[in-house]
Amino acid sequence: MTQPNLGEQALNKAAEVAIDSQLDAVDDLKVKLKSNPAKLVQGKVDQIEVTGTGMVMQQDLRVETAEITASDVAINPLKAIWSELELTQPANAAAELRLTEADLNRALASEFLSRKMQQLQISINGGSSQVSIQKAQLRLPDDQIELEVALKQMPENEFKAFSAVAKPSLKDNGQRIDLEILSATGQGLSLDFATELFSQIVELLDLRNFELEGIVLQLQNLQVQDNCLLLQSAATISKIPDLQS
Repeated sequence: MTQPNLGEQALNKAAEVAIDSQLDAVDDLKVKLKSNPAKLVQGKVDQIEVTGTGMVMQQDLRVETAEITASDVAINPLKAIWSELELTQPANAAAELRLTEADLNRALASEFLSRKMQQLQISINGGSSQVSIQKAQLRLPDDQIELEVALKQMPENEFKAFSAVAKPSLKDNGQRIDLEILSATGQGLSLDFATELFSQIVELLDLRNFELEGIVLQLQNLQVQDNCLLLQSAATISKIPDLQS
Protein backbone atom coordinates (compact mmCIF):
# COMPACT_ATOMS: atom_id res chain seq x y z
CA MET A 1 0.00 0.00 0.00
CA THR A 2 1.47 3.34 -1.07
CA GLN A 3 2.08 6.07 1.47
CA PRO A 4 -0.07 9.21 1.09
CA ASN A 5 1.61 12.09 -0.72
CA LEU A 6 1.75 14.75 1.97
CA GLY A 7 2.68 17.45 -0.56
CA GLU A 8 -0.44 16.73 -2.61
CA GLN A 9 -2.60 16.67 0.51
CA ALA A 10 -1.33 20.05 1.65
CA LEU A 11 -1.92 21.59 -1.79
CA ASN A 12 -5.40 20.04 -1.96
CA LYS A 13 -6.35 21.56 1.38
CA ALA A 14 -4.87 24.97 0.54
CA ALA A 15 -6.81 25.09 -2.75
CA GLU A 16 -10.04 24.02 -1.03
CA VAL A 17 -9.70 26.80 1.55
CA ALA A 18 -8.92 29.37 -1.16
CA ILE A 19 -11.88 28.38 -3.37
CA ASP A 20 -14.20 28.19 -0.37
CA SER A 21 -13.26 31.79 0.45
CA GLN A 22 -14.76 32.88 -2.91
CA LEU A 23 -18.15 31.28 -2.13
CA ASP A 24 -20.98 32.56 0.03
CA ALA A 25 -21.75 28.97 1.05
CA VAL A 26 -20.96 25.40 0.02
CA ASP A 27 -22.23 22.01 1.18
CA ASP A 28 -19.13 20.07 0.15
CA LEU A 29 -15.93 20.96 -1.71
CA LYS A 30 -13.02 18.76 -2.73
CA VAL A 31 -9.82 19.51 -4.65
CA LYS A 32 -7.68 16.56 -5.72
CA LEU A 33 -4.25 16.79 -7.34
CA LYS A 34 -2.76 13.79 -9.12
CA SER A 35 1.02 13.87 -9.40
CA ASN A 36 4.09 12.54 -7.60
CA PRO A 37 6.84 14.22 -5.57
CA ALA A 38 9.34 14.16 -8.46
CA LYS A 39 6.90 15.92 -10.79
CA LEU A 40 5.80 18.42 -8.14
CA VAL A 41 9.42 19.51 -7.72
CA GLN A 42 9.43 20.24 -11.47
CA GLY A 43 6.13 22.11 -11.26
CA LYS A 44 4.14 19.43 -13.09
CA VAL A 45 0.71 18.14 -12.09
CA ASP A 46 -0.98 15.36 -14.06
CA GLN A 47 -4.50 16.38 -13.12
CA ILE A 48 -6.50 18.70 -10.88
CA GLU A 49 -10.10 17.83 -10.03
CA VAL A 50 -12.47 20.26 -8.33
CA THR A 51 -15.87 18.95 -7.23
CA GLY A 52 -18.48 20.80 -5.25
CA THR A 53 -22.11 20.51 -4.20
CA GLY A 54 -24.46 23.23 -3.03
CA MET A 55 -22.10 26.00 -4.14
CA VAL A 56 -23.54 29.49 -3.67
CA MET A 57 -21.71 31.94 -5.93
CA GLN A 58 -21.77 35.70 -6.06
CA GLN A 59 -25.16 37.40 -6.01
CA ASP A 60 -26.77 34.42 -4.22
CA LEU A 61 -26.63 32.20 -7.33
CA ARG A 62 -26.50 28.49 -6.47
CA VAL A 63 -25.18 25.44 -8.34
CA GLU A 64 -26.29 21.98 -7.23
CA THR A 65 -23.10 20.27 -8.43
CA ALA A 66 -19.93 21.40 -10.20
CA GLU A 67 -17.07 19.32 -11.57
CA ILE A 68 -13.94 20.81 -13.15
CA THR A 69 -11.06 18.66 -14.40
CA ALA A 70 -7.76 20.01 -15.77
CA SER A 71 -4.87 17.90 -17.10
CA ASP A 72 -1.16 18.59 -17.59
CA VAL A 73 -1.11 21.59 -15.27
CA ALA A 74 2.04 23.69 -14.77
CA ILE A 75 2.53 25.15 -11.28
CA ASN A 76 5.17 27.18 -9.47
CA PRO A 77 7.27 24.55 -7.62
CA LEU A 78 8.66 27.09 -5.17
CA LYS A 79 5.18 28.15 -4.11
CA ALA A 80 4.16 24.49 -3.89
CA ILE A 81 6.81 23.96 -1.19
CA TRP A 82 4.79 26.37 0.97
CA SER A 83 1.48 24.68 0.05
CA GLU A 84 0.48 27.45 -2.37
CA LEU A 85 -1.01 26.44 -5.71
CA GLU A 86 0.04 28.99 -8.35
CA LEU A 87 -0.33 28.26 -12.07
CA THR A 88 2.57 29.32 -14.29
CA GLN A 89 0.42 29.16 -17.42
CA PRO A 90 -3.32 28.82 -18.15
CA ALA A 91 -4.68 25.29 -18.00
CA ASN A 92 -7.37 23.82 -20.24
CA ALA A 93 -10.15 22.00 -18.46
CA ALA A 94 -13.59 20.48 -18.81
CA ALA A 95 -16.44 21.62 -16.58
CA GLU A 96 -19.92 20.35 -15.83
CA LEU A 97 -22.51 22.31 -13.86
CA ARG A 98 -25.88 21.01 -12.76
CA LEU A 99 -28.59 23.46 -11.71
CA THR A 100 -31.94 22.36 -10.32
CA GLU A 101 -35.29 24.07 -10.87
CA ALA A 102 -34.93 25.45 -7.35
CA ASP A 103 -31.48 26.87 -8.18
CA LEU A 104 -32.79 28.67 -11.28
CA ASN A 105 -35.86 30.03 -9.52
CA ARG A 106 -33.68 31.17 -6.64
CA ALA A 107 -31.58 33.06 -9.20
CA LEU A 108 -34.65 34.63 -10.82
CA ALA A 109 -35.89 35.75 -7.40
CA SER A 110 -32.51 37.13 -6.31
CA GLU A 111 -32.09 40.86 -5.84
CA PHE A 112 -29.34 40.78 -8.48
CA LEU A 113 -31.59 39.46 -11.28
CA SER A 114 -34.77 41.14 -10.02
CA ARG A 115 -33.10 44.52 -10.60
CA LYS A 116 -32.12 43.47 -14.11
CA MET A 117 -35.70 42.43 -14.91
CA GLN A 118 -37.06 45.91 -14.34
CA GLN A 119 -37.70 48.09 -17.41
CA LEU A 120 -36.68 45.51 -20.01
CA GLN A 121 -36.87 46.78 -23.58
CA ILE A 122 -38.69 44.35 -25.89
CA SER A 123 -38.14 45.14 -29.58
CA ILE A 124 -40.27 43.42 -32.23
CA ASN A 125 -41.36 44.35 -35.74
CA GLY A 126 -39.58 47.69 -35.59
CA GLY A 127 -41.36 48.74 -32.41
CA SER A 128 -40.32 48.79 -28.77
CA SER A 129 -42.12 48.11 -25.52
CA GLN A 130 -40.93 48.38 -21.94
CA VAL A 131 -41.89 45.84 -19.29
CA SER A 132 -41.04 45.13 -15.68
CA ILE A 133 -41.08 41.53 -14.53
CA GLN A 134 -43.01 41.10 -11.29
CA LYS A 135 -42.40 37.36 -11.00
CA ALA A 136 -40.79 34.69 -13.15
CA GLN A 137 -40.75 30.96 -12.49
CA LEU A 138 -39.13 28.13 -14.47
CA ARG A 139 -39.86 24.44 -14.70
CA LEU A 140 -37.65 21.87 -16.40
CA PRO A 141 -39.46 18.91 -17.93
CA ASP A 142 -37.17 16.76 -20.10
CA ASP A 143 -35.64 18.67 -23.04
CA GLN A 144 -37.83 21.71 -22.39
CA ILE A 145 -38.01 24.89 -20.36
CA GLU A 146 -41.38 26.12 -19.12
CA LEU A 147 -41.68 29.72 -18.00
CA GLU A 148 -44.49 31.56 -16.24
CA VAL A 149 -44.22 35.33 -15.96
CA ALA A 150 -46.25 38.08 -14.32
CA LEU A 151 -45.31 41.49 -15.74
CA LYS A 152 -46.24 45.14 -15.90
CA GLN A 153 -46.30 46.69 -19.37
CA MET A 154 -45.46 50.36 -19.74
CA PRO A 155 -46.49 53.09 -20.23
CA GLU A 156 -50.01 51.79 -19.61
CA ASN A 157 -48.96 50.09 -16.34
CA GLU A 158 -51.04 47.10 -17.37
CA PHE A 159 -50.48 43.88 -15.44
CA LYS A 160 -50.33 40.82 -17.66
CA ALA A 161 -49.30 37.20 -17.46
CA PHE A 162 -47.96 34.73 -19.95
CA SER A 163 -46.58 31.23 -20.03
CA ALA A 164 -44.46 29.52 -22.65
CA VAL A 165 -42.74 26.23 -23.36
CA ALA A 166 -39.47 26.23 -25.30
CA LYS A 167 -36.77 23.81 -26.40
CA PRO A 168 -33.28 25.25 -25.78
CA SER A 169 -30.21 24.85 -27.97
CA LEU A 170 -26.84 26.55 -28.36
CA LYS A 171 -25.98 29.14 -30.99
CA ASP A 172 -22.91 31.20 -31.87
CA ASN A 173 -20.40 28.63 -30.61
CA GLY A 174 -21.95 28.44 -27.19
CA GLN A 175 -22.18 32.19 -26.69
CA ARG A 176 -25.98 32.25 -26.83
CA ILE A 177 -28.86 30.02 -25.79
CA ASP A 178 -31.48 29.85 -28.55
CA LEU A 179 -35.10 29.00 -27.81
CA GLU A 180 -37.59 27.26 -30.06
CA ILE A 181 -40.98 28.28 -28.69
CA LEU A 182 -43.26 25.24 -28.74
CA SER A 183 -46.30 26.95 -27.22
CA ALA A 184 -47.20 30.25 -25.61
CA THR A 185 -50.27 31.79 -24.02
CA GLY A 186 -50.72 35.31 -22.73
CA GLN A 187 -53.03 38.21 -22.16
CA GLY A 188 -52.84 40.27 -25.32
CA LEU A 189 -49.20 39.34 -25.99
CA SER A 190 -48.07 38.18 -29.41
CA LEU A 191 -45.95 35.08 -29.97
CA ASP A 192 -43.07 37.30 -31.12
CA PHE A 193 -43.33 39.34 -27.92
CA ALA A 194 -43.37 36.20 -25.76
CA THR A 195 -40.39 34.75 -27.64
CA GLU A 196 -38.30 37.90 -27.19
CA LEU A 197 -39.19 38.24 -23.51
CA PHE A 198 -38.45 34.55 -22.85
CA SER A 199 -35.08 34.93 -24.58
CA GLN A 200 -34.15 38.00 -22.53
CA ILE A 201 -34.98 36.29 -19.24
CA VAL A 202 -32.88 33.23 -20.16
CA GLU A 203 -30.00 35.50 -21.21
CA LEU A 204 -30.05 37.04 -17.73
CA LEU A 205 -29.08 33.58 -16.43
CA ASP A 206 -25.62 34.33 -17.81
CA LEU A 207 -23.12 31.49 -17.41
CA ARG A 208 -20.48 34.04 -16.40
CA ASN A 209 -22.41 34.67 -13.19
CA PHE A 210 -21.56 31.11 -12.17
CA GLU A 211 -17.80 31.37 -12.80
CA LEU A 212 -15.20 31.34 -10.06
CA GLU A 213 -12.37 33.84 -10.10
CA GLY A 214 -9.70 32.80 -12.60
CA ILE A 215 -11.95 30.30 -14.42
CA VAL A 216 -13.60 31.19 -17.75
CA LEU A 217 -16.28 28.86 -19.15
CA GLN A 218 -17.18 28.26 -22.81
CA LEU A 219 -20.52 26.46 -23.05
CA GLN A 220 -20.41 23.40 -25.33
CA ASN A 221 -23.52 21.43 -24.49
CA LEU A 222 -26.81 22.11 -22.75
CA GLN A 223 -29.32 19.49 -21.67
CA VAL A 224 -32.54 19.54 -19.68
CA GLN A 225 -33.01 16.25 -17.84
CA ASP A 226 -34.40 15.01 -14.54
CA ASN A 227 -35.70 18.50 -13.67
CA CYS A 228 -32.18 19.89 -13.93
CA LEU A 229 -30.23 22.04 -16.35
CA LEU A 230 -26.92 20.36 -17.24
CA LEU A 231 -24.22 22.64 -18.65
CA GLN A 232 -21.07 21.11 -20.13
CA SER A 233 -18.27 23.56 -20.89
CA ALA A 234 -14.68 23.92 -21.89
CA ALA A 235 -12.83 25.94 -19.27
CA THR A 236 -9.66 27.98 -19.11
CA ILE A 237 -8.10 28.25 -15.67
CA SER A 238 -5.73 31.20 -15.39
CA LYS A 239 -5.33 31.09 -11.61
CA ILE A 240 -6.47 29.35 -8.48
CA PRO A 241 -8.24 31.86 -6.22
CA ASP A 242 -6.15 32.99 -3.28
CA LEU A 243 -7.18 34.10 0.16
CA GLN A 244 -6.15 37.69 -0.51
CA SER A 245 -8.52 38.12 -3.52
